[in-house]
Amino acid sequence: LDYTTTLEHTIVNRAVENIVYERMGIYLSKEARAAGLKIYTDEGYHAQYSAELAEQISNHFNFSRILSARIEKLNNLLQSTERSHRPLTQFLVGFVSETIIATELLDLARHKLIDPVHHVFRDHLHDEARHAIYFSDCFVSVWQQLKLEERAFAARILANILDVFCQFDYRWLAISLAACPTPPASPSGIIDECQKSASQRKKLSCLSTLEAMKRTDLLDNPEFKKSFEEKGLIDVC
Repeated sequence: LDYTTTLEHTIVNRAVENIVYERMGIYLSKEARAAGLKIYTDEGYHAQYSAELAEQISNHFNFSRILSARIEKLNNLLQSTERSHRPLTQFLVGFVSETIIATELLDLARHKLIDPVHHVFRDHLHDEARHAIYFSDCFVSVWQQLKLEERAFAARILANILDVFCQFDYRWLAISLAACPTPPASPSGIIDECQKSASQRKKLSCLSTLEAMKRTDLLDNPEFKKSFEEKGLIDVC
């Protein structure tokens, strides 16, 4: 929930701003920009109720708040990007986030949860399914308008962004296991098992994003495709 608050406010809504105000130097339709304003409001609401629920849970169970490793890595990636490429990178982070999050929320909602949390995830899922369609359509429009050198940059950075989103938060898992009332006898064994399935998890996590990318000719270019193969996101042909 803390991750959702930070992600929606500081990353996804920056991507929406870049669409609405055409900060990438790319034209998107009036309808796309108008829809972006609605999505901006949705994301602000997601951040607000996630923050409130996180605070209640933290206070009730006396949980420590842990900064998401994913947020840290995304911020590092954005800060290391040249200023001229930053609006496009912010958009691509938003595109990946919104096409991946629906899958993550669907997985979470399948688990046994107390009713308020289950309802939060289901409601969020309904919104994010629409957002995923919106960002996928915008990605197609953006890709079509990029110059060749911009496409080369976008392909490389997309592979890096997907890699960040598909990584497991081992630090969080280690801290959470240690904090259990009855800690497992071998926490390192649990972490090792997670690492063994990391490669398969990557390919499953990014399926929706890759489906959106296949609506363009991005993966038809061998050099662009290589970036995704090297990260283990798609199989080497």
